[in-house]
Amino acid sequence: MRRVKIPEAAEILGIGRGDVRERIRRGELSAEKVHGHWVVEIPDIGQASPVESLRDRVRTIVNVIPEFTVRLDDKGQYLEIVTQDEDKLPAPRENVLGKNIADVLPGEIAEEALSLISRVIETGTAQAMEYTLSTPAGDLSFIAHIIRSEKPDEVVCFIRDITSHRGAELALLDREEELSAIYDNAPLMIVILDENLRITKTNAFTRDFAGSSGEELLGKRFDQILGCCQAHRPPDDLARPGPCETCGLRRIIQDTLQTGCSHHQEEVMVPIVDFDGETKRHFWISTTCITVGGQPRTMVSLLDVTLQRRYERRLEYLAKHDVLTGLYNRIRFEEELTRLDIGPSDPISIISLDVDGLKLINDTMGHDSGDQMLVLASKIINDCVRSRDVVARVGGDEFIVLLPGSNATTAESVARRINAALADHNEANPDIPLNISLGVATTRDSTGGLAETLIEADARMYHEKLNQGQGGGIIHTVMAVLAGKDYVAKGHADRLDKLSHLVGLEMGLSSYQMSNLSLLSQVHDLGKAGTPDSILNKPGRLSAEQWLTMSQHPRVGFRIASSSRDLAHIADLILQHHEHWDGSGYPLGIAGFDIPIECRILAVVDAYDAMTNDRPYRSAMTHEEAMDEIREGKGTQFDPEVVEIFVRVIGEI
Repeated sequence: MRRVKIPEAAEILGIGRGDVRERIRRGELSAEKVHGHWVVEIPDIGQASPVESLRDRVRTIVNVIPEFTVRLDDKGQYLEIVTQDEDKLPAPRENVLGKNIADVLPGEIAEEALSLISRVIETGTAQAMEYTLSTPAGDLSFIAHIIRSEKPDEVVCFIRDITSHRGAELALLDREEELSAIYDNAPLMIVILDENLRITKTNAFTRDFAGSSGEELLGKRFDQILGCCQAHRPPDDLARPGPCETCGLRRIIQDTLQTGCSHHQEEVMVPIVDFDGETKRHFWISTTCITVGGQPRTMVSLLDVTLQRRYERRLEYLAKHDVLTGLYNRIRFEEELTRLDIGPSDPISIISLDVDGLKLINDTMGHDSGDQMLVLASKIINDCVRSRDVVARVGGDEFIVLLPGSNATTAESVARRINAALADHNEANPDIPLNISLGVATTRDSTGGLAETLIEADARMYHEKLNQGQGGGIIHTVMAVLAGKDYVAKGHADRLDKLSHLVGLEMGLSSYQMSNLSLLSQVHDLGKAGTPDSILNKPGRLSAEQWLTMSQHPRVGFRIASSSRDLAHIADLILQHHEHWDGSGYPLGIAGFDIPIECRILAVVDAYDAMTNDRPYRSAMTHEEAMDEIREGKGTQFDPEVVEIFVRVIGEI
């Protein structure tokens, strides 16, 4: 036996130092500590006697290494087995010795082993084979090295358990397959470039982006498959060969190749040629240096974030701008207000503006009409200020103009320009006028800052709104819309006014009631301005849903009239002008004398005019047919007294 230190023992035995220590721990090797170092006893293989049999040398080696050795004759019969681990044998030792390989091992394995044994006997050349067996220790993988023995008709097999190595190899193959799948299916471009920035490998996403196969892309420059404008210029247009030297893409890739430094998600912009011409595309680029076949390579991954950047810019815009008008919104206005409030001490003026009657326009004419009014108002306001002024829509119908460096005189001048522009618009569009109330305020040394100036501008705007009133302008606008309806354009309101006036005189109404009746005849259908034309002009019978929409017009007209100083006193009459004498009308369902006399008169007159004039859903009746219908409704739909007087009055015309 030889006494050597652990490193020398590991070298002699052909195993690792950790394996030597493990065998010492398990008691398979003897060792002791000498002068602070472990000394191991190992077989003195090199000093073996020349006459020592091969069998003894093999047994000695196997006692210290994890292998087992089998001696077989040329027919494949087991002559001797030397092992420390019986569980790794295909069967118990006593069931193996003396048996032929064909009786012990599975058919294909036995057949291959017998073939290799014959070859070793014939040629003297060592052979090897790998196989897997089911053993008491489980399914194990082995490698067998077969050499010719000292006897010409025998062989010796050195067999090692390689199950753990095989498992590691399979795990490595699985890992390689997994990484390959990740590489090829990643939803971004991944390429491997050589030192000349030419492609040596691509993934599927890159091939799809370029519209080419992997073979077609090999050897091309990366900027070419991206469609970079610089890479696609004709030769006579190039100031220098290759891509632009300032290209961020090229700079990052070359830096990785030259220095080995990786880059992670750095953003670059590349001018791309596509179907729309030249566009700027934004990419996140990541690079790392790898070695392939001993040669330095650069792996580049590229993610197109152009759409993301567009969405981000859009979101940034929407965060500070009003979607409808394109002006600044309240958030940006308040930022500017804060910025200006802590800035230089130059005077700052504020104009507060409000579109009059926007809610009524939305209710009667629809939100599209209201939106058009807001867009128009924003354009007029924006056209009247300077480029450095801040215009913002801060509410549904509210606008603010910040005038930095502007005193009261300058601010009043801007306000006059806005009013003049409004007047010009209304003169050119008399049917649908736009009315805006505004108030102007300027900072003073004694004020508490822009917040107080804004409050003052708002107060002056509301004061102007109250002084001027907004009802008349809105009513005019709504009536202009009503004038576009067929039944109004044909003189419906004028005919009602004439007939109801005659009936009112006959019934002895006061001058106040006569005035209300005349006005009611003109505007009783005010609420129909917001009713869709598809319902008003429907040739057939209305559906239940359509009728529900139509029946809301008295309430809509009531809200409109209530907002107008000129019509507020007849708002209740507009609300009740479709009530019936027997209580079957709408929207309140009141009956008899609870219905105002003006409404009872209008009900008869309106019904007669409707029946004697063409409507989209039917042709006009004759006078006699209409009078029969009026008489039939006496006491149910109509006030009996009003019917009697109407019959008499109409007969005298």
